Amino acid sequence: AVPIGLIDNATTGQQPIWWQPDDGLLVAFGSLRSGVDDLLTTLFLGLIDRIAPADADLVVVDRSPTRRQVIRTIDRHHLVVDPDEPGDLVALLEVLEKPGPPDGQRPIVVIDDLGHLRAQAAVKGVLDRLDRGLTAARSVVAVARTADDAGPLLTAPGRHLIGSLADPDDQRRLGGEPDGPRGRCRMLETGEIVQLSALDRSLASAIPERLTDPRDGAR
Repeated sequence: AVPIGLIDNATTGQQPIWWQPDDGLLVAFGSLRSGVDDLLTTLFLGLIDRIAPADADLVVVDRSPTRRQVIRTIDRHHLVVDPDEPGDLVALLEVLEKPGPPDGQRPIVVIDDLGHLRAQAAVKGVLDRLDRGLTAARSVVAVARTADDAGPLLTAPGRHLIGSLADPDDQRRLGGEPDGPRGRCRMLETGEIVQLSALDRSLASAIPERLTDPRDGAR
């Protein structure tokens, strides 16, 4: 399992919040300044450190060419998708719609901007297929900027973390922590406060450092 932050519980105090490959859906809502994007960096580094490649068949959707290039160096990746490339979108749908093997192992889907991906799918006329595929996926971790960006994943079973949102109407609708520190969220399902983990460097610099760490052989 990968620790992605701390839960601040009034009764039990601070305790880790964990993510593991079979957890289903995790969506973090927040503006670009909210810190919810740190969740993805934490997840990738945690996968390298803690999850065996056989247990982490990654499908990553990311708008940044630099991050896509770095993510392709992780031996756990199955597919890296540029959401603006029609061919990549088709490949993503094929993976999502492919029947899973008998052991139930299906890809883990990580999305840096759920709203942008769904908008591109709508332009290509495949939004319904995308939504069905994501809803049925083994595990989805995604960042969304607004409530509407999530589509049916907003009400799908799973965990929804609400950080600081740019739209006041969305903030009132979802709750969250509008004035909290970076990475501060409220879990929609339980009302618990979550402080997401964060690094002081970018994903593009952190992953190469982790992959060339001399301790890798002992992991």
